[in-house]
Amino acid sequence: MLLPTLGALGCWELATGILLLLGLAAAALGQRPHGRQGILPICALAGTVVLLMTTTGPTTVWRHSAIGAGRGELPATPAGAAANAAARRRQLVWQTDGVESSVALVASTGLAFVVNGKVDGGFQVDAATQMMGGLVGAALHPAPRRALVIGLGTGETAGWLADAPGIEHVDVVELEPAILEVARRGAAINRDVLHNPKVSIHIGDAREHLLVSSARYDLIFSEPSNPYRAGVSSLFTREFYAAARSRLAPGGLFLQWTQAYEVDGSTLATICATLATAFPSTQAWRLAANDLLLVSSAEPVRIDVAAKSPAPSTRRSSRQRSTSRGGVGGVEGFLAHYVGGQRLADEIAGRARGELNTDDRTLIEFAFARTLGQASGSNEESLRSIATELGDDRPEVVGTIDWDRYMELRAYVDANSRISMPLPETVPPASRARAASRAAYVAGNLGAALAAWRGQAEPPRSDGDRRLLGECLADAGDEAALVEAAALRAHHPVEADLITGTMYARRRQFDQAARAFVAGFTRLRATAMVDVSMVQRGLRAARQVGIAAPLEAPRLVDVLLEPFSLYAAESTRVAALLPIADAAGDATLAKALETIEPDVPRSLPLLARRVALYRLLRHPRLAAAEEDLRVSLEEQPQPLMRDISDMKAADERTPDERPRGSR
Repeated sequence: MLLPTLGALGCWELATGILLLLGLAAAALGQRPHGRQGILPICALAGTVVLLMTTTGPTTVWRHSAIGAGRGELPATPAGAAANAAARRRQLVWQTDGVESSVALVASTGLAFVVNGKVDGGFQVDAATQMMGGLVGAALHPAPRRALVIGLGTGETAGWLADAPGIEHVDVVELEPAILEVARRGAAINRDVLHNPKVSIHIGDAREHLLVSSARYDLIFSEPSNPYRAGVSSLFTREFYAAARSRLAPGGLFLQWTQAYEVDGSTLATICATLATAFPSTQAWRLAANDLLLVSSAEPVRIDVAAKSPAPSTRRSSRQRSTSRGGVGGVEGFLAHYVGGQRLADEIAGRARGELNTDDRTLIEFAFARTLGQASGSNEESLRSIATELGDDRPEVVGTIDWDRYMELRAYVDANSRISMPLPETVPPASRARAASRAAYVAGNLGAALAAWRGQAEPPRSDGDRRLLGECLADAGDEAALVEAAALRAHHPVEADLITGTMYARRRQFDQAARAFVAGFTRLRATAMVDVSMVQRGLRAARQVGIAAPLEAPRLVDVLLEPFSLYAAESTRVAALLPIADAAGDATLAKALETIEPDVPRSLPLLARRVALYRLLRHPRLAAAEEDLRVSLEEQPQPLMRDISDMKAADERTPDERPRGSR
């Protein structure tokens, strides 16, 4: 009752205050026979406690970062600590303390939600996992009608699954009521899941729902948080899987997400072996880098390409999930995410040596904790290699597909996972060239990607390849990029504008470049489905335009003053905004700084420029700006100016007295 009302900090303060009063009362009663002398030290200690309660207390740095997982390195210097705290505060969008968890929304690459200090999902960067997790099941099932999603999260899984062909109803079980606000704020990308009449959200425990519900489901998708977190491993136990199977309709599929990072092979083996106690058949699929989907069922799953192509269920997602840095569609593009089937599952489960994750012995909770924060090698690459050795790396399909294209697009999925597997010798040279081009594009090497693409003659066959070719041509300043931009504009107008702007920027046609960038960034305020990596590159190109052509800077600043939809590429937006505003002049820079005050990036040149600007404008934040600069200057090994008084003295010199080239 108190946590949602007072928040965690308020509850801690209340508990401390109650203990303090009880302690003072007990001390007074205990010291009564001895007079006042014995109680004075206790009162002094109580006063110290009261003073400590007036301090800042745990902030965003502690409450909404991965310090508890060993990923939050604390800076060793005051300036470093101040910079880290400022960055964390700048990224914090919203926070609350719910019944079960502390929940926050943070923005860096894009908007993500944090539960008890752990990022559990990004709206854009994790969209491939969260959208496709349910849609893979909808594509594999012959006629899905009813589905259960365990965990609401960003709402993307339930929202997109409800929109899949044939789906009539989706139940969602969510433990923490505060997560509903997370999903509400993600309406632009989760298809407004909270207002979808097909979706019913139940606040409660998923295991209880499975045990007491009489509903039968064609699909059950379980994507809890990481199993090392307290209680989460109970959604990976033999008893949970038995309960899930009891709620599946005939032919139903159980879909289990699991991480492939920071986990050793024996732990994955235990998960597979535990699944096998309830489900005789299991396939492994990849969603995004280091995210696996285990598809389990009572009977083997075969894909009837002729009767029902997976493409209809996933085409809309594949076309719009620009977050996958390329996005290849079609039947072959969908099947390229397949890792292995029953032979692979049996081989992996056999390595568990009979160890199962059960309610009484939650082995994987401790196994995941042991490898937390440690590099575990590429489990994806190991699974791919084992499946290939077993001859189990192709899905069983009824009908005909282009297996060369399947191999080619599977290499693209490998590239997204940062693994390199050789293509079979039977794959033709043109397919190899396209695979090499996509791998270079994923790595950010646009020149190499363009060179590899030109090693074959086939034009782009998907929007993902058009985006690749268009951006690579634009980066080279080739006007042929405009052809690809025009082809993309109907479904991806933002990407089309960024390609156009980059091409003109490279040709130093700054007026046209700025016009295209302004159009693209304006659309980004209302467009959530974007390729974040491409937006980041577009922002860097726009920054170069604003600096090289100050006359174009004001209109670029105007469109960059506010965050994009779901805070896409937020850190890069801020990094581009400030130098462009500086090029536009003092008044524009002051306006830009005001949007991020008081948590400006703690770079020394920016802090010095901010002080000089605020002194010129007699800005009310001048004292705070000087203090930020002073802290940073103190840690410089050989500062040019030792303190604020030196800077003031320098500013008071006449222009003739200042060193040549000084601002």
